[in-house]
Amino acid sequence: MKAVILASGLARRMGGLPKGLVRVGGREILYRSIHLLREQGIREFVLVVNRWNERAYRQFMEEAFGDEIEWKLVMNDAPERENGYSLHLVRSHLEGPFVLTMADHVYSRKFVDRAFRLHRGSPSAVIDEHPLHIDLEEATRVKCSGGRISKVAKNLDDYDAVDTGFFFLDDGVFDITASLLSEGVLPLSRVIEELKPECIRVSGEAWMDVDTKGDIRKATWMLIRDATKGKGDGWISRSINRPISRLITFATVEHLTPNTASILSFAIGILSSIITLLHPPSGALLYQFHSILDGVDGEIARVRLMESRVGGWMDSILDRVVDFSFLLALAFHLKPGVGLLPWIMAAVFGTVMVSYVSERFRGAFCRDPYQVIPYLRWMPGRRDERIFLIMLMVLAGMIPQTFVAIGLLTILKSTWNFAWMMKWARKPD
Repeated sequence: MKAVILASGLARRMGGLPKGLVRVGGREILYRSIHLLREQGIREFVLVVNRWNERAYRQFMEEAFGDEIEWKLVMNDAPERENGYSLHLVRSHLEGPFVLTMADHVYSRKFVDRAFRLHRGSPSAVIDEHPLHIDLEEATRVKCSGGRISKVAKNLDDYDAVDTGFFFLDDGVFDITASLLSEGVLPLSRVIEELKPECIRVSGEAWMDVDTKGDIRKATWMLIRDATKGKGDGWISRSINRPISRLITFATVEHLTPNTASILSFAIGILSSIITLLHPPSGALLYQFHSILDGVDGEIARVRLMESRVGGWMDSILDRVVDFSFLLALAFHLKPGVGLLPWIMAAVFGTVMVSYVSERFRGAFCRDPYQVIPYLRWMPGRRDERIFLIMLMVLAGMIPQTFVAIGLLTILKSTWNFAWMMKWARKPD
């Protein structure tokens, strides 16, 4: 299957900058579309451009993708005839089914994945019954009858959903575009209304079209919220850390890479250990700030489409180093007696085991335990929760009690996790 991306608009509201080359969340919109479609197995792309933006798009494609994919540019010398005419121009470059999308539309990975899962092979239009991020006054509205689109218009009063600009078509659509050429201006909505494709309902996922400079900030924030981890987060991350880390990600996503964010978080964590030797309350506060920053690298990676196994592995190792160094620094400051040493050892051992049990499960079964075993979330003790508890107890001057609490909590948590993981692993396939 090939993909067609319509990019011949004049982008007047963007000051002439081609919309597909606008950066949203650290990546060009066009890069996002191609990257997500490549994940679905598409390797051939046709871009419809105009004489004013052709050079910019060609340079971008050569630099961003080179020979990694097959791509070609098709010239539209009359962009004023609108995107239905742009679609008609690719008729000689396509045969069989293809995906059609717009260069100014931003889609999340979840949106694209869901659209492909629901596609049944026939010409289809992806629609959204409950759009979360667009202005309905600007949206193209659609009416579905018998599972197919019957009406398409911006000013449609009786409508079921809005057009997302994402279609599964085949070369039969060019018979319709050819029959409508005499109309002069040919919007894509006119073609779709004649084609009457099946409706694929993908509601509640992150997507929007970027028409103005204000939309760039809105789309970036949309992607950051969508990129936030869900089931694997502890209560502290969901209610305290993530709201703050999202703001940091929003401010830095254009400037930091995921690895840079990981190293910055690691440096703050090590600094918190050093400060703890001198002043534990200040160190504990900085340790909590490190915990907040620890979510930024993953958010940046997901928003910028730069996720990697190496990055996740490195981040996990650095977290363990920070946890170990902080607990040791806290113990050195305390100068504990013999009676407290077992609890210090229990806290360090338990902290390592909570992470080790989960990571070994991922390594053995290639699954996230918190995704497949919901009971794991019932027992507190994840890293974000432990760090927050440490901060509160150190600020309250309860340093000896901190080791007792963390020792008990982590050993109970690792035992709880191990028991449920064993139960899951013993189930028949």
